[in-house]
Amino acid sequence: MSRSRLIALIMGVCVIGDSMLYVTLPPSYQDLGLDNATTGLILSVNRFSRLAFNPLAAMVIGRLGYRATAILCSLMAITCTLGYSFVQAPWAWLLLRVMWGLTWSLIRLTAMLITLEEASDSTKGQALGSMQRLVRIGSVTGTFVGGYLLDRMGFRQTALVLGLVTSVSILLAVSLKNSAEPRTTPLATGKKSSDRATGAFGGAVTCFRQGSYVYLSTLLSAVAVGGIFLSTTGVLVKARLAGQATALVFGVAAGAGSISGTVQSFRWLSDILFAPTVGRLSDRLGRHLPMASVYAIQCLAGVLILSTSSMSATVVASSLLYVAQSLALVILSSAAADLKGATHASVSMTLYSSCLDLGEAIGPVLAYNLLGFGLFRSYTLGSFVLGGLGTVWGYMAIRRRALSQASGS
Repeated sequence: MSRSRLIALIMGVCVIGDSMLYVTLPPSYQDLGLDNATTGLILSVNRFSRLAFNPLAAMVIGRLGYRATAILCSLMAITCTLGYSFVQAPWAWLLLRVMWGLTWSLIRLTAMLITLEEASDSTKGQALGSMQRLVRIGSVTGTFVGGYLLDRMGFRQTALVLGLVTSVSILLAVSLKNSAEPRTTPLATGKKSSDRATGAFGGAVTCFRQGSYVYLSTLLSAVAVGGIFLSTTGVLVKARLAGQATALVFGVAAGAGSISGTVQSFRWLSDILFAPTVGRLSDRLGRHLPMASVYAIQCLAGVLILSTSSMSATVVASSLLYVAQSLALVILSSAAADLKGATHASVSMTLYSSCLDLGEAIGPVLAYNLLGFGLFRSYTLGSFVLGGLGTVWGYMAIRRRALSQASGS
């Protein structure tokens, strides 16, 4: 098995506990002695903590190497998932979630760097898409198995079982090999710490200037889709139900929880089904045209959500929006990988990860503050942002094609 596939599998096993938590904690938090505010913080603090950990991840990987980093991440993921079955105090919950934030920062960057190390310039999109497919198998497992076990065993026992499952990651991590010539760390050897820090910062500034449209697009789409739309799916479904316990979706009666969970699961399932294909397509066509097309689909899906009162149409439009978001992240991560900047790929991928985390962290906060103005206005804002991004990427695609034709003639 290639190192890129192996690290993706490790990452997928590590993420099982986190995915499980988003499904099992909301219905169980009162039984666990938690209040609303604490529960919301537990589910979001890992994203905020990653903003601090992302810049440190490359340094840790450079010092430890791939194999030791993967083993460390596996141990922390096991500790977090098993810990959910025992902790009671809010501070202990928050500590575990911050630990998971560090784990995700490390394992995500490790997986990206190994994948890019093995990929050629013409196959980066396909390679990152394949990585995303394997990782999301773990997310889907955590979601569906976690929900199934919750109804039969309760929260504590579910976390215990999936914590034991996560232990498989240790066996996988031990078999991971370091690269023969590590190229991942932005820290050049033989230099003083101050010189290395200055060089890394300068490389990050240069990389951001070169790819500001990629990083800003990542940030804004994470705010719009991950915040305004995704985090309020349950609110939208409940509003569509209009006080009823169930609604007919293509002739099947379903409640708010089932509808919301099914719609959101399409985001991960689409990674498994379509991510490598979209990545390969962006390798052939370039990043701009596929990205503009994805944003156009998302904008139209947002408009459809706004304009319909049918639950079936709402499910179709929302699912399409989240499927498109998974594909957008494949293309955006590939575009970020094209920006090597003045140092190494770790700089561009760290910036990409931080913009994604920042958007997914502030998005829900913005969304729930906008609820006071009504879902219609907040969803209009989200659709407007996506439409604007599509216009920018479409313009860039047309401009690049015109320049290419002019140079060819």
